[in-house]
Amino acid sequence: MTAVTHVLPDMRARGTGTLLLATGVSSMVPAPFLADVGIAMAGLRNWAHALHTELRPEGIHVGTVTIAAAITPDGGESDPDAIGDRCYGMYERRDRAEEVIGDPSAFRALVEKAGRRGP
Repeated sequence: MTAVTHVLPDMRARGTGTLLLATGVSSMVPAPFLADVGIAMAGLRNWAHALHTELRPEGIHVGTVTIAAAITPDGGESDPDAIGDRCYGMYERRDRAEEVIGDPSAFRALVEKAGRRGP
């Protein structure tokens, strides 16, 4: 949030700019074992979507990149270079508020399985 408050005035003055904010899958899928960080990430994701709606008419693109996979070299779409390419594509196209990398449903299944085992 601090970084956005520093760069946003110049973007508004220019009438253009892009802000990409990264979150993890617990911003989309509640997970008791990640509740502390999930709360923060869900708030950041929600804020990114709100900023997208608010700033789009001013020519400023805001998006969130939600990572729902382990980041690993040679990890297909979760390879750091592949993630960078997806972010750059989002920056170039400026056509959506969110890019999801990985499969949130796989994480949801993991959370459900953990819940069935109990504490």
